[in-house]
Amino acid sequence: MSEVWKDIPGYEDLYRISNLGRVKSLRRYVPCKNGMRVVREKILRLSVHRDGYLKVELRKNAVGEHPMVHRLVALAFIPNPDNKTQVNHIDGVKSNNSVKNLEWCNQSENQLHAYKSGLQEPLKGEQVKTSKLTKENVRQIFKLNSQGAEQYDLAEMFNVNQSTISRILNGKRWSHLKVGEKRSV
Repeated sequence: MSEVWKDIPGYEDLYRISNLGRVKSLRRYVPCKNGMRVVREKILRLSVHRDGYLKVELRKNAVGEHPMVHRLVALAFIPNPDNKTQVNHIDGVKSNNSVKNLEWCNQSENQLHAYKSGLQEPLKGEQVKTSKLTKENVRQIFKLNSQGAEQYDLAEMFNVNQSTISRILNGKRWSHLKVGEKRSV
C-alpha cells in the first residue's frame, strides 16, 4: 500500500496523518524572540499511552494535546456516517494503525470484538460491579438447595429474584465455578 497523507482535522496546515499511521509536522514559520523561525517538515515520534495505544503530541497556539494515532487515522480516512464513537483495531494489535486495520464502532461492538478475538475475558461473578452475590453466597445457595431449600426461599434469603437462583442452579449464571466446587460445600 502506498502512503497517502491528509491534514489532521483541526490541525490543517500544521500536521498531517498518513494511511499507515505516521504523523508529520509541516514546514511553517513560527514567531520567536528574534522575529520568525522556520519549523521544518518532519516525521513525529510516537509514544505509547499507558493502555498500549500509540499517541502523538500536537501543538496549536502554544497548547499541546496528545491524541491517539488510531483516532487521527480514522478521522482523516474512514467515513463515519453513523457517528460511531470508538475506533477498533481489527487485528487486535494496538500499534497497527494502518487504515486497513481500523474501523468505526460503538462501545458494544468494540467489546464484542474483544471477547470474540480473545483480547478480553468477560467479567465473571464478583468482578461484575452490579452483582449482588459473592462466591460464598453461591456456595451457600448450592448447599442449601441440596438440603431441600426452595428457590423462592433462597431468593428471599439472598435478596435476589427466583429466576436468578434458578439460573445459578441450572449453570447459566456463575457457571465458572467448578462443578465439584458447587457440590462439595
